[in-house]
Amino acid sequence: MLALSIILLVLLTTARHEGSDGLVAWAQGATIHEVRLLPGVSPDLGFYFGYVSRDDGGTWLIGACVLGILHLRRSNRFLISD
Repeated sequence: MLALSIILLVLLTTARHEGSDGLVAWAQGATIHEVRLLPGVSPDLGFYFGYVSRDDGGTWLIGACVLGILHLRRSNRFLISD
């Protein structure tokens, strides 16, 4: 049961992380080429938990979006102040 819980945690965390990267990249106008949510091995990347393949569009927010989403979730506040 513990092993199944760990596997599910890894899969859900990877889906949330890669999903938020993909969503922010798409919202900024980047073209999403491929989304991998399951772990695997690639000749180019080696082992990976998941990834989002996109073009070079977008800003630094794509990489930082997970931290912002976690901050909003924990604080229940918006980052924009009056």
